[in-house]
Amino acid sequence: MTIRLVMVGPELPSGMGGLRHTIHLSNERELIVEMRQESCGDDMELLAGSQVLCALNAGLPAYHAWEKGLRAIKKSGFAGVFLVTDLVEEALFLSRQALVRVFGDTVGKVNINGFRRPDA
Repeated sequence: MTIRLVMVGPELPSGMGGLRHTIHLSNERELIVEMRQESCGDDMELLAGSQVLCALNAGLPAYHAWEKGLRAIKKSGFAGVFLVTDLVEEALFLSRQALVRVFGDTVGKVNINGFRRPDA
């Protein structure tokens, strides 16, 4: 089994784009980590065979570049899980609105991370 983690970001520090590291976990398992410098939506071949997309602390409502990427993801026919996180609760609700504009009513509800609220 191979797990491939591709981190894409147009603002990676110079020299980091194109880095690739393979970690052999056992005879039958490996983890491949790649760093790419494409902008959102530039290379949808990255989605081929993907089952999960993660946009960690993405700031969807704050960065207009995401719109192009989201539309490209929809156009690609990606049928897996798309997980979006953000730093503050309000940003999650705004992110959901951005996702609904592109993906329609297939977008799930916002779930707040209970670990940041010990009293929850």
